[in-house]
Amino acid sequence: MMMRARMAKLVLAGALVAEVMLAPIGGGACVHAQSPAAPATVGESSLPELKPREPGALSAAKPMTVYRAQCQRAKALDQEGSTAGDPIRYQVRLPEAFEASKPATLLVVLHPEGKTVDWTFATYDAKSFRTRDVVIAMESTTITDEGERVFAPRTQDAVPMRDALLDFSRAFPTAKIILVGHEDAGRFALAFAAGFPRLIDGVVAVRSGMLDRTPTRGGISGLPVVFVHSPKDAGVAYVMSVDARDAFRKDEHPTATLRRGSTTDAKVIGEAEGVSDAVEYILGITARTPSEALLACERLLRPRSLDELQRGESGIPFGMAREILRRFEAEKPKEEAKPEQEKREDGMIPPPKFDVTRKFKDLSEEDRKRAFDLSVKIEQHAQQHARALRLAVRSSGGIKLGASSVWIGHVSALREDFRGVESIEELVQELGIDAQYEAARDSGDVIRSAFAEEKPAEQVFRAVVEQLPSALLDDALPAGMEKAMTDWASEGEKAGIDAELLRAYETVKVYFECRRAGLKAYHGLLAGWSLER
Repeated sequence: MMMRARMAKLVLAGALVAEVMLAPIGGGACVHAQSPAAPATVGESSLPELKPREPGALSAAKPMTVYRAQCQRAKALDQEGSTAGDPIRYQVRLPEAFEASKPATLLVVLHPEGKTVDWTFATYDAKSFRTRDVVIAMESTTITDEGERVFAPRTQDAVPMRDALLDFSRAFPTAKIILVGHEDAGRFALAFAAGFPRLIDGVVAVRSGMLDRTPTRGGISGLPVVFVHSPKDAGVAYVMSVDARDAFRKDEHPTATLRRGSTTDAKVIGEAEGVSDAVEYILGITARTPSEALLACERLLRPRSLDELQRGESGIPFGMAREILRRFEAEKPKEEAKPEQEKREDGMIPPPKFDVTRKFKDLSEEDRKRAFDLSVKIEQHAQQHARALRLAVRSSGGIKLGASSVWIGHVSALREDFRGVESIEELVQELGIDAQYEAARDSGDVIRSAFAEEKPAEQVFRAVVEQLPSALLDDALPAGMEKAMTDWASEGEKAGIDAELLRAYETVKVYFECRRAGLKAYHGLLAGWSLER
């Protein structure tokens, strides 16, 4: 019944192709970085073939094995937008406990520009990545004149994407469909979701940001949107995902969020842990039953070892879990807004809000108690961080840079991981962190521009030493900034760095030392987190 409902949903949505106008190939303002080379591929031709719509094929298929397959309806386009010929290929891995008659979550993974259908399972380990879901590695919607595979942000490409989702929904028992797009394919996924919000249940955009023309209101308001990106990403600027999340939140999107990834090497272009957390959040926030939502929360809140935490800058997504747990709380009475309050600052009447965070009703006492206990545990742990952060800020004399300003590394990670958790929001308000954020971003933009424009070393060096004291709360400074500054400082006059700038550089060194110390303190507290009752 659920699969038939999904198919009907897809067919009805086919008429919505004109709902969003996408850019031509190469269009739409967006910072773009070349993808690093992917690891060696799994080899498309060596994979066993699966014809999922043939009788008995799914029952005979082996779980946790990667198969090659092709769509029946969806065909790729050429650069002019005409059908290029052969059906779109894909690879699929069935979950551990797959049953041909039991609906499952479909993760449809879209590869970056220039990669092929082999990319997904060469990047994400098929034996460990999302083992409870059907993972589909889809080939792109367009073949360029040079033979490259791309998900082009054009109106025409929405058609093969729609057709592919219809093919997948008919081929596999489907409970939910989640798009996971990487880089330019992440931007494509967001634009597609804005035009076809009824086709999918959520979007994960990895290392991508979004196109300027992507709507942040309307139908996409009813879909969870998660950006996954590492602050240390040297290949694609982290600020792209920060800006995209902020744009959605500014337009009051109820579930747009950012999951800090842990990539520390530009060659590691998969964010398996961050993507898995993002998918878990989408499953929890859209769960139909309390037990499904609680299970998603517990998976998000799983304890991490200190070694695991220190691999990158990711933590535990308490804010995501807390947002899901609000579905277990009683509905608060809504005050009737006055007509003059209903208009936005731009004078437009906001669209109807889609309640993707609808409350659960008729809860069992066990579910209600478990949700309450988890919420209390999150709040108690958050209070530990709040106390440590207050002490750190007080010791450094406030939100400013000094030798003891270890709060820098602590607050930058904590702000995302605990976003929406009550005691942390109170702390942020008390310290004026969000109020100072915009000024910090202005100074950070000067630094980012200096690096992006590849200005002479002396000019970039000067921009950093002059702007950094005002950019302390900016969490999206260039990933390679510390190494570049260290190298230029060691070269001194050879790089055009005079004695005055070198003296000012001591402040920059203090910043990075404090950031590392604060992050270490943050991870130390996180390592004490436990789910035990």
